[in-house]
Amino acid sequence: PGLATVQPLWVKNPGIGLAPDWPYRRAEVTVPPGARLYLFSDGAFEVATADGRQLTIGDFLPVLAAPSQPGLAEPERLWQAVRNVARPGPLEDDVALLILDFT
Repeated sequence: PGLATVQPLWVKNPGIGLAPDWPYRRAEVTVPPGARLYLFSDGAFEVATADGRQLTIGDFLPVLAAPSQPGLAEPERLWQAVRNVARPGPLEDDVALLILDFT
């Protein structure tokens, strides 16, 4: 299987609960059967590499588009990809990731 098509929603908001009166922006997209929806915090991609570079969402999108690995759960595949590029030690931010498969 080749790379999947990734369609970012590009909606930026503060974390849920951090600004209760914030007028949250929203986006909508039709999700076809067989699609996968990724919801994640900025800690999944704002990672410092061993050479000190700060990764961005643009660095993470190709990771999302990469094929699944047989025998490896999708959240674990993404976590390993992040850890493989991150500098040693704990990450600077927490990582929240939710993956929804549509059938």
